[in-house]
Amino acid sequence: MIKQVSRKKLFSTRKIRIRKLDPSGHTEIVRNANETFSIVRQSLTQGMLVYAQPLNKLIRDETTFKAKLEDIDTLTIIPPVGGG
Repeated sequence: MIKQVSRKKLFSTRKIRIRKLDPSGHTEIVRNANETFSIVRQSLTQGMLVYAQPLNKLIRDETTFKAKLEDIDTLTIIPPVGGG
C-alpha cells in the first residue's frame, strides 16, 4: 500500500542543494524546500540569477519556482554581472 504524503509535508522534508557563486568562489548548502524558497525569494529581489540545473532554465520569479519545485534538486545562484 502506498502512503500518500501531503504536498506541504513533502516540501518540508525534500532537500535541495544550493550553490551560491561570488567573486571569491562559491559556497554550497543543502536546505529543505521551504528554506530554499526563502533564499530564492531574497536572491531574486537582490537582482541575482537563479539557475535550475536539472531543468536547464533560469528561474525569473517566485511563481515559476513554485511550479517547478518538485523537479529541482540543485540551484545555482549567480550574482548580477556588470560590464562595459
